Amino acid sequence: LLITAFLYFFSRSILNTYLPIYARLDLTLSDAEVASLATFRSLGIILIRFSSATFLTRIAQRPIFLLGIILGGIVSFLSPFINTYLSLCGVMFLSGLSYGAISILGNVFVARTATAQNRGVATSLYNVASSTGNITKIVTTPLAESWGLLSVFVLGGISAFVALLPSIIRRYSPV
Repeated sequence: LLITAFLYFFSRSILNTYLPIYARLDLTLSDAEVASLATFRSLGIILIRFSSATFLTRIAQRPIFLLGIILGGIVSFLSPFINTYLSLCGVMFLSGLSYGAISILGNVFVARTATAQNRGVATSLYNVASSTGNITKIVTTPLAESWGLLSVFVLGGISAFVALLPSIIRRYSPV
């Protein structure tokens, strides 16, 4: 789960960092349009968090977790081919749905698999893996400078799909 969290949140970090740059430089969107993109991501997160009671109690969690990772990868791969503001808003909304599902379910899986006395440490390790994935700009910045924004979006998509491997090999949820 820690490897999955690192790779998945690495892919989200790429999207959240470079999609606004792409929107501003390549699509020449206004500052207001670029700033508003985060709102659509937040709306996706809020929607999934409000509906989390449904997928935490009524729907098998593992498929939702895997679909969240897949959605994150697809969004990363599609991002450099989007060329309108409305499409970018949709991408950010879908990214928010993906992020919201993974952040909730990852913590649920940690709580479910850790013993009661180790639950705090396990949750902390999961959050460290997630945060480490978010600070990887030291790797992606030189890549973006040398190879362009397309290269980092592709890397984000690949890292999201590679994040599926540990999740497929080992089940995190008894559901």
